[in-house]
Amino acid sequence: MSGFIKVNVDAAYVDGRAAAALVIRNDQGHLLYLASKLFKCVSPFVAEVEALCWAADYVETCAWRMIEWETDAKDVETAVKAKEDPSNWYAYYPICSIRSCFERQGWRVTWKNRRSNLVADAVAKMSLSRNCAFVFYEYSLEAMPPCILNLIYAEQANAV
Repeated sequence: MSGFIKVNVDAAYVDGRAAAALVIRNDQGHLLYLASKLFKCVSPFVAEVEALCWAADYVETCAWRMIEWETDAKDVETAVKAKEDPSNWYAYYPICSIRSCFERQGWRVTWKNRRSNLVADAVAKMSLSRNCAFVFYEYSLEAMPPCILNLIYAEQANAV
């Protein structure tokens, strides 16, 4: 399908600190936007949920419609797709928010293994280890850390 936008989301978590990463590409695999954010939470699961919630809020404000959502957190995909109320108290409201947003937009999230989510994984881990959030656009690639840029080019080559 042409004309879609692919969004990869991931999170890293260590001792109550977390980082979320958002990677947005066009249908040819070219980077449009990459960002991360730092926050505090109680578990890796909650970090992954918060990452998806943050990404959904951002993408919804962009008014894009044809979105392919991917996460490497199988339990988050399961929780978002479930019909029953979320059972995790700390993730209850973010999961409900994601479900509401995805229903409004006609979106769905799919699980992909980590090999399909290497850029988001690396950005989340780097943000957390450096205690630094990142924002890069398609026209600021030269400012990106080389290790992340190399992953972007490798994933882009595999998308063709």
